[in-house]
Amino acid sequence: MIVMTDFRRSDLIDVFAVEGLCYEYCASAAMRCIGKGSMIKWDAALGSHRYKDSSVNALSFELHDKRNAESFGFRTRLGTWLDEENAGETEAERGDTIKFAQLKPNPKTEEYPAWNSIVGRIGRGYGATNFEIGTFSLAQFRKENAFMGEPFRLKYGINFDAVLFVIWAAAFFGTYVGITMHNSTWAQRHNRTMSNFSNLMFRGYTMVSFDLDEFASEAVWFAKQLGHEKAFAIEEVRKAVEFISLSEEAQKTIGLWSGGKPSVFDKRKKFILEKVDQARSLADRIAKEPKGTNFDVSWAKSIEWRVLSPFVEFAWLIDEPLYDEAGMPRVLQVQELLDHLTDGRVPTEGLVPLIKELRGVEFQGNWY
Repeated sequence: MIVMTDFRRSDLIDVFAVEGLCYEYCASAAMRCIGKGSMIKWDAALGSHRYKDSSVNALSFELHDKRNAESFGFRTRLGTWLDEENAGETEAERGDTIKFAQLKPNPKTEEYPAWNSIVGRIGRGYGATNFEIGTFSLAQFRKENAFMGEPFRLKYGINFDAVLFVIWAAAFFGTYVGITMHNSTWAQRHNRTMSNFSNLMFRGYTMVSFDLDEFASEAVWFAKQLGHEKAFAIEEVRKAVEFISLSEEAQKTIGLWSGGKPSVFDKRKKFILEKVDQARSLADRIAKEPKGTNFDVSWAKSIEWRVLSPFVEFAWLIDEPLYDEAGMPRVLQVQELLDHLTDGRVPTEGLVPLIKELRGVEFQGNWY
Protein backbone atom coordinates (compact mmCIF):
# COMPACT_ATOMS: atom_id res chain seq x y z
CA MET A 1 0.00 0.00 0.00
CA ILE A 2 1.09 3.57 -0.67
CA VAL A 3 0.94 5.82 2.40
CA MET A 4 0.42 9.52 1.73
CA THR A 5 2.43 11.80 3.99
CA ASP A 6 1.67 15.27 2.61
CA PHE A 7 -2.04 15.83 2.05
CA ARG A 8 -4.99 17.95 3.10
CA ARG A 9 -8.28 16.68 4.49
CA SER A 10 -9.92 17.48 1.16
CA ASP A 11 -7.41 15.18 -0.60
CA LEU A 12 -8.50 12.27 1.57
CA ILE A 13 -12.15 13.03 0.86
CA ASP A 14 -11.41 13.15 -2.87
CA VAL A 15 -9.69 9.76 -2.72
CA PHE A 16 -12.73 8.14 -1.15
CA ALA A 17 -15.02 9.88 -3.64
CA VAL A 18 -13.01 8.64 -6.60
CA GLU A 19 -12.91 5.11 -5.22
CA GLY A 20 -16.65 5.20 -4.75
CA LEU A 21 -17.21 6.37 -8.32
CA CYS A 22 -14.90 3.64 -9.63
CA TYR A 23 -16.90 1.02 -7.75
CA GLU A 24 -20.20 2.35 -9.06
CA TYR A 25 -18.93 2.47 -12.62
CA CYS A 26 -17.73 -1.15 -12.50
CA ALA A 27 -20.51 -2.74 -10.48
CA SER A 28 -23.66 -0.63 -10.76
CA ALA A 29 -26.44 -1.85 -13.02
CA ALA A 30 -27.59 1.75 -13.29
CA MET A 31 -24.32 2.91 -14.82
CA ARG A 32 -24.27 -0.03 -17.21
CA CYS A 33 -27.78 0.72 -18.44
CA ILE A 34 -27.04 4.43 -18.80
CA GLY A 35 -23.89 3.61 -20.75
CA LYS A 36 -26.01 1.55 -23.18
CA GLY A 37 -28.47 4.37 -23.83
CA SER A 38 -31.10 4.28 -21.08
CA MET A 39 -32.94 7.49 -20.23
CA ILE A 40 -31.68 9.47 -17.24
CA LYS A 41 -33.08 12.46 -15.38
CA TRP A 42 -32.41 14.46 -12.24
CA ASP A 43 -34.94 14.08 -9.42
CA ALA A 44 -34.77 17.16 -7.19
CA ALA A 45 -36.91 15.52 -4.50
CA LEU A 46 -34.54 12.58 -4.17
CA GLY A 47 -31.45 14.67 -4.74
CA SER A 48 -30.09 12.13 -7.21
CA HIS A 49 -30.35 10.87 -10.77
CA ARG A 50 -32.94 8.32 -11.87
CA TYR A 51 -32.75 6.05 -14.91
CA LYS A 52 -35.19 3.98 -16.95
CA ASP A 53 -34.13 0.44 -17.84
CA SER A 54 -36.05 0.15 -21.11
CA SER A 55 -33.19 0.67 -23.57
CA VAL A 56 -31.60 -2.80 -23.38
CA ASN A 57 -33.02 -6.17 -22.40
CA ALA A 58 -31.70 -6.96 -18.91
CA LEU A 59 -30.79 -10.46 -20.10
CA SER A 60 -28.21 -8.89 -22.44
CA PHE A 61 -26.03 -7.96 -19.46
CA GLU A 62 -26.21 -11.45 -17.97
CA LEU A 63 -25.35 -13.01 -21.33
CA HIS A 64 -22.40 -10.66 -21.81
CA ASP A 65 -20.96 -11.36 -18.34
CA LYS A 66 -21.42 -15.11 -18.69
CA ARG A 67 -19.75 -15.19 -22.11
CA ASN A 68 -16.77 -13.26 -20.74
CA ALA A 69 -16.54 -15.68 -17.82
CA GLU A 70 -16.67 -18.69 -20.17
CA SER A 71 -13.93 -17.36 -22.44
CA PHE A 72 -11.73 -16.13 -19.56
CA GLY A 73 -11.43 -12.66 -21.18
CA PHE A 74 -7.62 -12.67 -20.81
CA ARG A 75 -7.37 -13.53 -24.50
CA THR A 76 -9.62 -10.70 -25.56
CA ARG A 77 -9.29 -7.49 -23.59
CA LEU A 78 -5.79 -6.45 -24.60
CA GLY A 79 -4.74 -7.68 -28.01
CA THR A 80 -5.70 -11.28 -28.69
CA TRP A 81 -3.30 -13.39 -26.64
CA LEU A 82 -1.44 -13.76 -23.35
CA ASP A 83 1.91 -15.35 -22.66
CA GLU A 84 1.44 -18.85 -21.28
CA GLU A 85 4.23 -18.28 -18.78
CA ASN A 86 4.75 -15.20 -16.65
CA ALA A 87 7.82 -13.23 -17.67
CA GLY A 88 10.53 -12.44 -15.15
CA GLU A 89 11.72 -9.13 -13.78
CA THR A 90 14.39 -8.73 -16.48
CA GLU A 91 11.86 -8.93 -19.34
CA ALA A 92 9.62 -6.40 -17.60
CA GLU A 93 12.45 -3.94 -17.08
CA ARG A 94 13.56 -4.21 -20.73
CA GLY A 95 10.05 -3.30 -21.89
CA ASP A 96 9.17 -6.64 -23.48
CA THR A 97 6.25 -7.50 -21.22
CA ILE A 98 3.74 -5.98 -18.84
CA LYS A 99 1.52 -7.19 -16.02
CA PHE A 100 -2.09 -6.04 -15.87
CA ALA A 101 -5.23 -6.61 -13.81
CA GLN A 102 -8.47 -7.64 -15.51
CA LEU A 103 -11.97 -7.52 -14.05
CA LYS A 104 -13.57 -10.89 -13.23
CA PRO A 105 -17.31 -10.84 -14.01
CA ASN A 106 -19.37 -12.24 -11.12
CA PRO A 107 -16.39 -13.51 -9.04
CA LYS A 108 -16.88 -16.66 -6.97
CA THR A 109 -15.71 -17.22 -3.41
CA GLU A 110 -12.76 -19.55 -3.75
CA GLU A 111 -9.10 -20.07 -2.94
CA TYR A 112 -6.62 -17.62 -4.44
CA PRO A 113 -2.82 -17.18 -4.23
CA ALA A 114 -1.87 -14.74 -1.46
CA TRP A 115 1.62 -13.53 -0.66
CA ASN A 116 2.74 -14.12 2.94
CA SER A 117 5.37 -11.46 3.61
CA ILE A 118 6.33 -12.98 6.97
CA VAL A 119 7.51 -16.30 5.57
CA GLY A 120 8.28 -14.91 2.11
CA ARG A 121 6.25 -17.29 -0.01
CA ILE A 122 2.88 -17.71 -1.69
CA GLY A 123 0.10 -18.96 0.57
CA ARG A 124 -3.61 -19.51 0.08
CA GLY A 125 -6.41 -17.10 0.79
CA TYR A 126 -10.16 -17.67 0.59
CA GLY A 127 -12.52 -15.04 -0.79
CA ALA A 128 -13.91 -13.41 -3.93
CA THR A 129 -11.15 -11.55 -5.77
CA ASN A 130 -12.33 -8.90 -8.22
CA PHE A 131 -9.39 -9.05 -10.64
CA GLU A 132 -6.88 -11.48 -12.10
CA ILE A 133 -3.29 -10.72 -13.02
CA GLY A 134 -2.15 -11.42 -16.56
CA THR A 135 1.13 -11.13 -18.46
CA PHE A 136 1.09 -9.54 -21.89
CA SER A 137 3.90 -9.40 -24.46
CA LEU A 138 4.42 -5.88 -25.78
CA ALA A 139 7.27 -7.15 -27.94
CA GLN A 140 4.98 -9.60 -29.71
CA PHE A 141 2.22 -7.00 -30.01
CA ARG A 142 4.68 -4.55 -31.58
CA LYS A 143 5.88 -7.19 -34.03
CA GLU A 144 2.37 -8.18 -35.11
CA ASN A 145 1.18 -4.57 -35.48
CA ALA A 146 4.30 -2.88 -36.83
CA PHE A 147 2.53 -2.33 -40.16
CA MET A 148 0.31 0.36 -38.63
CA GLY A 149 3.14 2.37 -37.05
CA GLU A 150 3.40 4.99 -39.80
CA PRO A 151 -0.38 5.37 -40.46
CA PHE A 152 -0.84 5.72 -36.68
CA ARG A 153 1.75 8.52 -36.53
CA LEU A 154 0.22 10.34 -39.50
CA LYS A 155 -3.29 10.18 -38.03
CA TYR A 156 -2.53 11.08 -34.39
CA GLY A 157 0.89 12.73 -34.60
CA ILE A 158 2.24 10.30 -32.00
CA ASN A 159 4.92 7.63 -32.26
CA PHE A 160 3.30 4.19 -31.97
CA ASP A 161 6.26 2.90 -29.95
CA ALA A 162 5.89 5.85 -27.57
CA VAL A 163 2.33 4.73 -26.79
CA LEU A 164 3.55 1.20 -26.10
CA PHE A 165 6.26 2.70 -23.90
CA VAL A 166 3.63 4.57 -21.86
CA ILE A 167 1.62 1.36 -21.46
CA TRP A 168 4.78 -0.32 -20.18
CA ALA A 169 5.39 2.59 -17.78
CA ALA A 170 1.83 2.50 -16.47
CA ALA A 171 2.11 -1.24 -15.82
CA PHE A 172 5.53 -0.68 -14.25
CA PHE A 173 4.28 1.97 -11.82
CA GLY A 174 1.23 -0.15 -11.06
CA THR A 175 3.43 -3.09 -10.10
CA TYR A 176 6.68 -1.73 -8.68
CA VAL A 177 5.13 0.93 -6.48
CA GLY A 178 6.19 3.22 -3.67
CA ILE A 179 9.53 2.29 -2.17
CA THR A 180 9.83 -0.91 -4.22
CA MET A 181 12.57 0.29 -6.56
CA HIS A 182 14.46 1.93 -3.70
CA ASN A 183 14.92 -1.39 -1.89
CA SER A 184 18.49 -2.50 -2.31
CA THR A 185 18.06 -6.27 -2.74
CA TRP A 186 16.07 -8.38 -5.15
CA ALA A 187 14.43 -10.19 -2.21
CA GLN A 188 13.12 -6.90 -0.78
CA ARG A 189 11.80 -5.77 -4.16
CA HIS A 190 10.22 -9.18 -4.71
CA ASN A 191 8.44 -9.08 -1.35
CA ARG A 192 7.07 -5.60 -2.01
CA THR A 193 5.94 -6.51 -5.53
CA MET A 194 4.20 -9.73 -4.51
CA SER A 195 2.35 -7.89 -1.73
CA ASN A 196 1.14 -5.40 -4.32
CA PHE A 197 -0.05 -8.24 -6.59
CA SER A 198 -2.27 -9.49 -3.76
CA ASN A 199 -3.70 -5.99 -3.43
CA LEU A 200 -4.30 -5.70 -7.19
CA MET A 201 -6.47 -8.83 -7.18
CA PHE A 202 -8.98 -6.95 -5.05
CA ARG A 203 -8.66 -3.33 -6.21
CA GLY A 204 -7.27 -3.59 -9.72
CA TYR A 205 -5.46 -0.25 -9.46
CA THR A 206 -2.53 1.39 -7.70
CA MET A 207 -2.31 4.98 -6.49
CA VAL A 208 0.74 7.02 -7.39
CA SER A 209 1.78 10.43 -6.14
CA PHE A 210 2.50 12.26 -9.42
CA ASP A 211 0.41 13.93 -12.13
CA LEU A 212 0.50 13.30 -15.90
CA ASP A 213 3.49 15.62 -16.49
CA GLU A 214 5.46 13.98 -13.69
CA PHE A 215 4.39 10.56 -14.97
CA ALA A 216 6.18 11.25 -18.27
CA SER A 217 9.42 12.44 -16.65
CA GLU A 218 9.42 9.61 -14.10
CA ALA A 219 8.81 7.05 -16.85
CA VAL A 220 11.75 8.33 -18.89
CA TRP A 221 14.04 8.37 -15.84
CA PHE A 222 13.17 4.85 -14.70
CA ALA A 223 13.43 3.49 -18.24
CA LYS A 224 16.99 4.82 -18.47
CA GLN A 225 17.96 3.31 -15.11
CA LEU A 226 16.50 -0.07 -16.02
CA GLY A 227 18.00 -0.22 -19.48
CA HIS A 228 14.72 -0.10 -21.38
CA GLU A 229 15.32 -0.99 -25.02
CA LYS A 230 13.90 2.29 -26.38
CA ALA A 231 14.60 5.91 -25.41
CA PHE A 232 12.07 8.73 -25.83
CA ALA A 233 12.04 12.45 -25.13
CA ILE A 234 9.83 13.55 -22.24
CA GLU A 235 7.70 15.69 -24.61
CA GLU A 236 7.02 12.68 -26.83
CA VAL A 237 6.07 10.54 -23.86
CA ARG A 238 3.78 13.29 -22.53
CA LYS A 239 1.83 13.25 -25.83
CA ALA A 240 1.44 9.49 -25.57
CA VAL A 241 0.29 9.81 -21.95
CA GLU A 242 -2.40 12.26 -23.08
CA PHE A 243 -3.46 9.87 -25.83
CA ILE A 244 -4.21 6.92 -23.50
CA SER A 245 -5.37 8.79 -20.38
CA LEU A 246 -8.78 10.16 -19.47
CA SER A 247 -7.58 13.73 -19.15
CA GLU A 248 -9.90 16.72 -19.38
CA GLU A 249 -8.91 17.17 -23.02
CA ALA A 250 -9.54 13.50 -23.84
CA GLN A 251 -12.95 13.62 -22.16
CA LYS A 252 -14.16 16.08 -24.79
CA THR A 253 -14.01 13.35 -27.44
CA ILE A 254 -16.03 10.82 -25.43
CA GLY A 255 -19.82 10.94 -25.54
CA LEU A 256 -20.37 9.99 -21.90
CA TRP A 257 -18.54 13.15 -20.73
CA SER A 258 -18.84 15.52 -23.67
CA GLY A 259 -22.60 15.96 -23.54
CA GLY A 260 -22.78 16.83 -27.21
CA LYS A 261 -20.94 14.19 -29.21
CA PRO A 262 -22.57 11.00 -30.54
CA SER A 263 -22.69 8.09 -28.13
CA VAL A 264 -19.64 5.82 -28.36
CA PHE A 265 -21.97 2.84 -28.02
CA ASP A 266 -24.11 4.09 -30.93
CA LYS A 267 -21.03 4.16 -33.14
CA ARG A 268 -20.14 0.63 -32.08
CA LYS A 269 -23.66 -0.61 -32.77
CA LYS A 270 -23.57 0.87 -36.25
CA PHE A 271 -20.20 -0.75 -36.94
CA ILE A 272 -21.37 -4.18 -35.71
CA LEU A 273 -24.60 -4.06 -37.71
CA GLU A 274 -22.66 -3.18 -40.85
CA LYS A 275 -20.38 -6.19 -40.37
CA VAL A 276 -23.32 -8.49 -39.62
CA ASP A 277 -25.12 -7.32 -42.76
CA GLN A 278 -21.95 -7.81 -44.79
CA ALA A 279 -21.56 -11.40 -43.53
CA ARG A 280 -25.24 -12.18 -44.18
CA SER A 281 -24.98 -10.80 -47.73
CA LEU A 282 -21.93 -12.94 -48.40
CA ALA A 283 -23.74 -16.05 -47.12
CA ASP A 284 -26.75 -15.28 -49.34
CA ARG A 285 -24.47 -14.85 -52.34
CA ILE A 286 -22.75 -18.19 -51.73
CA ALA A 287 -26.12 -19.90 -51.25
CA LYS A 288 -27.24 -18.65 -54.67
CA GLU A 289 -23.88 -19.29 -56.36
CA PRO A 290 -22.28 -22.27 -54.54
CA LYS A 291 -19.61 -22.76 -57.19
CA GLY A 292 -16.82 -20.34 -58.05
CA THR A 293 -13.38 -20.30 -59.62
CA ASN A 294 -11.70 -21.38 -56.38
CA PHE A 295 -14.49 -22.94 -54.32
CA ASP A 296 -17.35 -25.44 -54.53
CA VAL A 297 -19.78 -25.79 -51.62
CA SER A 298 -22.67 -27.21 -53.62
CA TRP A 299 -22.57 -30.24 -51.33
CA ALA A 300 -23.57 -28.14 -48.29
CA LYS A 301 -27.13 -28.56 -47.02
CA SER A 302 -27.05 -25.22 -45.18
CA ILE A 303 -24.75 -22.26 -44.59
CA GLU A 304 -24.04 -21.03 -41.07
CA TRP A 305 -22.48 -17.58 -40.99
CA ARG A 306 -20.83 -15.63 -38.19
CA VAL A 307 -18.88 -12.42 -37.60
CA LEU A 308 -15.58 -12.85 -35.76
CA SER A 309 -14.36 -10.37 -33.13
CA PRO A 310 -11.22 -10.41 -30.95
CA PHE A 311 -13.42 -9.89 -27.89
CA VAL A 312 -16.95 -10.58 -26.65
CA GLU A 313 -19.15 -7.89 -28.16
CA PHE A 314 -22.11 -6.59 -26.16
CA ALA A 315 -25.31 -7.79 -27.87
CA TRP A 316 -28.13 -5.34 -27.15
CA LEU A 317 -30.66 -7.64 -28.86
CA ILE A 318 -31.43 -11.32 -28.17
CA ASP A 319 -32.94 -11.85 -31.64
CA GLU A 320 -31.90 -11.29 -35.23
CA PRO A 321 -29.62 -9.84 -36.37
CA LEU A 322 -27.48 -10.51 -33.27
CA TYR A 323 -28.81 -13.99 -32.36
CA ASP A 324 -29.97 -16.75 -34.68
CA GLU A 325 -33.10 -18.88 -34.22
CA ALA A 326 -31.17 -21.47 -32.20
CA GLY A 327 -30.02 -18.90 -29.63
CA MET A 328 -26.47 -18.67 -30.97
CA PRO A 329 -24.75 -15.24 -31.12
CA ARG A 330 -24.05 -13.98 -34.64
CA VAL A 331 -20.89 -12.17 -33.46
CA LEU A 332 -18.45 -14.57 -31.79
CA GLN A 333 -15.17 -14.08 -29.99
CA VAL A 334 -12.22 -16.11 -31.33
CA GLN A 335 -12.29 -18.84 -28.68
CA GLU A 336 -16.06 -19.13 -28.88
CA LEU A 337 -15.82 -19.83 -32.60
CA LEU A 338 -13.04 -22.39 -32.13
CA ASP A 339 -15.05 -24.18 -29.42
CA HIS A 340 -18.11 -24.22 -31.66
CA LEU A 341 -16.22 -25.55 -34.69
CA THR A 342 -14.34 -28.25 -32.77
CA ASP A 343 -16.82 -29.33 -30.09
CA GLY A 344 -20.14 -27.82 -31.17
CA ARG A 345 -20.31 -25.64 -28.06
CA VAL A 346 -22.82 -22.82 -27.85
CA PRO A 347 -21.98 -19.76 -25.69
CA THR A 348 -24.22 -19.47 -22.60
CA GLU A 349 -25.97 -22.69 -23.64
CA GLY A 350 -27.82 -22.90 -20.33
CA LEU A 351 -29.55 -19.58 -21.07
CA VAL A 352 -30.73 -20.50 -24.58
CA PRO A 353 -34.26 -21.45 -23.39
CA LEU A 354 -34.57 -18.06 -21.70
CA ILE A 355 -33.33 -16.29 -24.84
CA LYS A 356 -36.06 -17.96 -26.89
CA GLU A 357 -38.73 -17.26 -24.27
CA LEU A 358 -38.00 -13.52 -24.03
CA ARG A 359 -37.74 -12.88 -27.76
CA GLY A 360 -40.26 -10.36 -28.98
CA VAL A 361 -41.18 -9.29 -25.45
CA GLU A 362 -41.41 -5.51 -25.28
CA PHE A 363 -40.13 -4.08 -22.03
CA GLN A 364 -41.88 -0.93 -20.90
CA GLY A 365 -39.15 -0.20 -18.39
CA ASN A 366 -39.18 1.20 -14.88
CA TRP A 367 -37.72 4.32 -13.35
CA TYR A 368 -35.08 3.68 -10.70
